[in-house]
Amino acid sequence: MSSPPELGMQFSDLRQQKDAYRLGAWVFVASEIMLFAGIFLVYLIGRMTHPEAFTEGSHELNQFLGAVNTAILLTSSFSVAVAVSKAEDKKYRTASWLLLLTAVMGICFLGIKAYEWYEEYERARVPGLNFTYEGEHLPGLLLFFWFYFTSTALHAIHVTIGVLVNLWFAWVCRYRAHWVPDPSPVVLSGIYWHLVDLVWIFLFPFLYLVGGAS
Repeated sequence: MSSPPELGMQFSDLRQQKDAYRLGAWVFVASEIMLFAGIFLVYLIGRMTHPEAFTEGSHELNQFLGAVNTAILLTSSFSVAVAVSKAEDKKYRTASWLLLLTAVMGICFLGIKAYEWYEEYERARVPGLNFTYEGEHLPGLLLFFWFYFTSTALHAIHVTIGVLVNLWFAWVCRYRAHWVPDPSPVVLSGIYWHLVDLVWIFLFPFLYLVGGAS
């Protein structure tokens, strides 16, 4: 038998507690958006000052794998949305499987991204570690790849956190459903995963589609 949700001493009722949790989640999302907005601003400045180099750098990336990863994250966004819906309906077993599926897709995304990084390393395109270029756009190309590795590494950290959160709630929903009589924690994890997807939706065209396909 499920126990009632525990009410924090700082709240007057469960509804206020739930609203506070969700407000906190959206404040966190807003702070993350501000972080990535600053990164995108740096990108736009670099793109305006070194347009040819950014186009060249974009065409050196594996656009096919970038598109595959985009499809994976979009699919995972759907699965986590359904998982949240099932959790809100107290169908925790189904939610567990969908959260597990979301985590697996996140792991696939990270694996593909790691392979892309390896490709760039093999082609000597890792600034500060293994970068060689003899063309005419050295400063701009170096800036592009600094942006590429910084932004994708930061995003990968967020994906990793999201995978761990989804795995945790998949286990909780499957074996400890009485821990989440209020589905708000699952809802908040879903909001976080949507943030991860949203950031990639911007990163993909900024990185892979500069100047169109090669």
